Amino acid sequence: MKISRSKQFKKDFRNYIGKMSDKHFESLIEALNCLKESKQMPKYFREYELSGRLKGYRELHLGGDLLLMYVIKDEVIYLLRMGTHAEILGM
Repeated sequence: MKISRSKQFKKDFRNYIGKMSDKHFESLIEALNCLKESKQMPKYFREYELSGRLKGYRELHLGGDLLLMYVIKDEVIYLLRMGTHAEILGM
C-alpha cells in the first residue's frame, strides 16, 4: 500500500516532531509499517473506527494522548491528523 500525507498531517507532524519522545516516534514507525504491510495492529495501539461526522476514519494511539487519524481508500493510506484528542476531535 502507498502512504499519502494530508497538508494538515504535515503541519501536525512539524509541530510534534520536536516534542515527540523516541518512544512516540518508534510507535509511529511501527504503526505505519503495520498499515503499509496490512498486518494486524498490536492491541496496545488501541486502534478503532471513529463515529459520527468522522465515520469511516480510523484512529490509533501512539502513546499517552498522542493520536494518529487516518483512512484507507483504494489501497492508499491517507494520514489525516496527528495530535491529542482535543486537537483532533475538538474535545
